[in-house]
Amino acid sequence: MKLSDALRFLPYVSLISLAIVAVFNIGYFSAIGIHFIGVIDISNLVYSFGLVFPIVTTAIQVSLGPLFDFLKFSKSDNAWEKYRKISLRVVFPSILVAFVALVLATLYWDWRAQNGLVALLLAAMSVNFAASAMMYFRRTEIIDWSDIGWSLATMLIAISYTGRAVAYQQIHDKNNSFLVATKELTLVDVRLVRSSSNGFLVVAAGRIMFIPKDEVRFVRSNRDVN
Repeated sequence: MKLSDALRFLPYVSLISLAIVAVFNIGYFSAIGIHFIGVIDISNLVYSFGLVFPIVTTAIQVSLGPLFDFLKFSKSDNAWEKYRKISLRVVFPSILVAFVALVLATLYWDWRAQNGLVALLLAAMSVNFAASAMMYFRRTEIIDWSDIGWSLATMLIAISYTGRAVAYQQIHDKNNSFLVATKELTLVDVRLVRSSSNGFLVVAAGRIMFIPKDEVRFVRSNRDVN
């Protein structure tokens, strides 16, 4: 691909990255309190965008090969029948296994695993909807907006649940432990959830709280340096 062609897609990649950052943060703050979303400042957004943009770019580059192979497969004889067999033997059983795992996590396992499993389940469904829409278009040259809509919706919800999974991981991660000294008191075994130029969002004594930066004297990690 020429540089001019790559630059032409840059605005679309940027838009996708911003959408992912926005939906991820909505899911993230839905787990710790959506009203805390005001803690986000420009530094958080720049960091998040800088992290997501290369991931999206790499994902697109990696997926181009399998996408072209799928397009070539969709032109072959009896492609739809072959795709249905693959879906019945691989895709749907995988989704069923993920759903059963989700039910088991809800009933017996650590409830924090639910969000990650939901994200994986919805992502698999999104890919299946997208593949189905593509196959239908190749057969009939008619755009199936229903499958496209379901694919986008399930992927956005999957990204949101990924944000929730990351939030719960940070809240309960024992390695994410700090000592925070403020002007009035010292908090031990604090989970640092989010920091910005405004202050620190932490979990202390099982409660999520926001500490303004002007109130903080110092923050010290409880992890030993290896």
